[in-house]
Amino acid sequence: FSFTEPWLGGKKPNSLSVSAYRTFTSRDNLKRNNPDKQYMTITGASLGFGKRLKWPDDYFSIYLELPAYQYYELHNYQGVFSFTDGYVNSLSMRLSITRNSISEPIYPRSGSSFTFSMKMTPPYSKFNDKDYSDISDQEKYNWLEYRKFKFTTQHYIKLNKSAKNPLVLAAKTGFGFLLPWSKEVG
Repeated sequence: FSFTEPWLGGKKPNSLSVSAYRTFTSRDNLKRNNPDKQYMTITGASLGFGKRLKWPDDYFSIYLELPAYQYYELHNYQGVFSFTDGYVNSLSMRLSITRNSISEPIYPRSGSSFTFSMKMTPPYSKFNDKDYSDISDQEKYNWLEYRKFKFTTQHYIKLNKSAKNPLVLAAKTGFGFLLPWSKEVG
């Protein structure tokens, strides 16, 4: 479930977004009540606020998502965390700054879009007195802690400008970094 009010207040394009979701991922064809079933469920919710900026130009916008909560439940599921059974909590905030001058959103013919986003959790390991060298991975990752930085860009360039249906070159790139708050936790 997701809802966005794009004109919060009715005078400026300020947005308010609310979302809640539950996903189920399985790696086998066994019935859900089978004890050998391998699955992971993710339940989450978030609240966000967006605003169009006037500076440096009218194409900039900012979006703040606070809080965003995710609950991961694993049952015999490998490859995501260092344990196969258990649960993980993630409480984070995300800040995105975007400049978007794309001409048409469905079939863009010109313009560009740049997005820089930061998503981070509180550094729980800095505030508690746990010895992370002597606890289980389930207890270590009870609350995830990380910093994620992401940058994406896309450019649309008309190659034959005189044609009714122009041929458009779409160049896209992106990269990101995922960093821990503490080397002991990882």
